[in-house]
Amino acid sequence: MSRFAANQPWIRLSRASLSRNGRRLLQDVSWRLRPGEHWLVLGANGAGKSTFLRLVRGDIWPDQDSRGERIYVVDGKPEKSPLGFRRISGLCSTDLLSLYRRHHLQVPVREVIASGLFDAPRQLVSLSSDQTKCVQETAARLNIESLLDTSILHLSNGQAQLALVARSLVKNPAVLFLDEVGDSLDTDSRQRLWEIVCGQLSQGTQLILATHKPEDWPVSQAWRLVLENGRQQAPDKLLLQRPTASPQVPRSSSGQETISLETLPVRSSAGNGRDKALQAHEDSQPLICIQQADIVINARPILRDITWTIHRHEHWGVTGPNGSGKSTLLRLLLGELHPLPGGSIIRRFPGLESLRDLKQAAGFFSPDIEARLTGYQTGLETVISGIYGHIGLHGQVSAQDADLGRAWLDRFGLDHLAERDIRFLSCGELRLLLLLRASINQPELLLVDEPCSGLDTAAAESIRELLGALAGGSCQLIMVSHRLEDFPECVQQRLRLDHGRIQSIDHPCRPSDREDPRHMEP
Repeated sequence: MSRFAANQPWIRLSRASLSRNGRRLLQDVSWRLRPGEHWLVLGANGAGKSTFLRLVRGDIWPDQDSRGERIYVVDGKPEKSPLGFRRISGLCSTDLLSLYRRHHLQVPVREVIASGLFDAPRQLVSLSSDQTKCVQETAARLNIESLLDTSILHLSNGQAQLALVARSLVKNPAVLFLDEVGDSLDTDSRQRLWEIVCGQLSQGTQLILATHKPEDWPVSQAWRLVLENGRQQAPDKLLLQRPTASPQVPRSSSGQETISLETLPVRSSAGNGRDKALQAHEDSQPLICIQQADIVINARPILRDITWTIHRHEHWGVTGPNGSGKSTLLRLLLGELHPLPGGSIIRRFPGLESLRDLKQAAGFFSPDIEARLTGYQTGLETVISGIYGHIGLHGQVSAQDADLGRAWLDRFGLDHLAERDIRFLSCGELRLLLLLRASINQPELLLVDEPCSGLDTAAAESIRELLGALAGGSCQLIMVSHRLEDFPECVQQRLRLDHGRIQSIDHPCRPSDREDPRHMEP
């Protein structure tokens, strides 16, 4: 497979920098990729990992200054153009999924996979019989052949990620770039993914993996590049074996003390009428009652015969395989979706008289929200928008609300993002802002979908503490995750979905299960 000389590096960065929107994202990075090497790219949220992958692959150009350069050697010929290298490399990143969602591109999965043959978002020409066969075989390897005619917009986050992995593998790349792949996948899909990647590497493909969870990496040895604020922070170091825990990398700032309800910022004049109503609410009276609910989206049954009761003081964790309907269930609870005739959902939140009131009082986080943020917006504005239950701001913000938003950013060590344009933030930084947006009102109902996905270790721990603190007050927490260690201790009930049906309702894992921080759902 290799088209590179065995005695020389075939990608070389020399003091390369990259700037966007007047800010340096990478600074004086020097790095080389030699034949046969695999690399882990590590660092906290906003360190520059995704930017580094896109720079190395040639999706973006380095700053054109007199100091830095980027050189490729393909077929023995050094060149500055990345076009030759991009033809023989593959990339899987959430950026492409955001592009499909942001522009509402109804692209079927078979075309998404085929587009990898052309290094474009869409299939450019008709496929030959060999190319068609390759697309089908690649989908089968990842067990998504049944989704080939389904639009990428109608998939769960995990299913969409598998489709993008298939796209990156379809041309049997010489170098495979994976950016935070695996967080959105259930245990079986994640294991299948790494088995497929290992098979690809055995054929000569080289792997460059940006990750917050290096303990999941699928190769026995690799070189390590650690980034902090766009700079290299450690010498390149060979990892001799797969680690049992994450190596030490720079941690994101997340506040200096344990997060509790008392330490969270609140409006000084905030009323407590709803809090009192909730405290007076009978514990035996269900807050949410779903009976025989079916949900169909685009003529596809997603949820079937859902019957579920949520009482006061219950905090639920929702698990299940990719595509089982977990995210759809959250949308049903929020009121974005409604059961077919014959099913029902009743919400009894005292002090909230309408579904509109509930939507504004509830907090909601899902990775899907990222695609709805298409224009200029600062980090502060993003957090403040949660006060009003909007995606974005409409109208002038009061000084009190601005102060509250800044207090939340400061509490979580994110004050440096207050005036930043969110279009130029890392995926992890944006997700942290959206999680604060969902929490800023200390809502009665908090619905979060994979809140720790894409976050570094310190940030994920802060979010778990935040969710636990809110649940210790008047907040009712419903959380979706594939990883049991992501659930805060307050979760007292567990619901598992499979193929759109409730498979089981249980208490959470026993305390002994939590002793292994890498414990996955069964």
